[in-house]
Amino acid sequence: MFKDSYTIRSAALSDHLLLKHLYEQVARVAGGIAREYDEIDDQYIDSMLTSSLKNGIILVAQLDDTIIGSISTYKLQPRCFSHMLGGLTIGVDPAYQSLVISRALFSDLLSIIKHDWPTIARVELMVRESNTKAIAFYESLGFKKEGCLEKRVVGVLGTLEADISMGWINPEYKQ
Repeated sequence: MFKDSYTIRSAALSDHLLLKHLYEQVARVAGGIAREYDEIDDQYIDSMLTSSLKNGIILVAQLDDTIIGSISTYKLQPRCFSHMLGGLTIGVDPAYQSLVISRALFSDLLSIIKHDWPTIARVELMVRESNTKAIAFYESLGFKKEGCLEKRVVGVLGTLEADISMGWINPEYKQ
């Protein structure tokens, strides 16, 4: 999959149904995202869209009339967290999964933060300890492991596993 065959753009409220379809596809794969297929509903998509559009960033990778990937993050509450973005979620349609699309989405996201959000000092995400491929990928983007929350998440095999907290520091941050 080459960059020329899809475009990355900011999402809009009108992308609701396309995003719901994307996240349903991602959730069908065990460990694809934290939510399971039956947890991908209109309320989840509305919450992700409105939080990201109002206080954050949401980007989509689009191929023709289909959204094949999405990344979103938003400012957390209360105000003492206004210097950071959290709640980061990325999903790429299993039919198009590759590090190329994920890397392009992250690259655009981090570039937007560096250039357009200078008051954002950090971006946080959580990843299951068993998802070693994702951990290595996030580290390749400059995220660092910052903590381990033992027995926080039910893993793909139904056992409790740690959630790994990772953070990226904006080199262009201006207080």
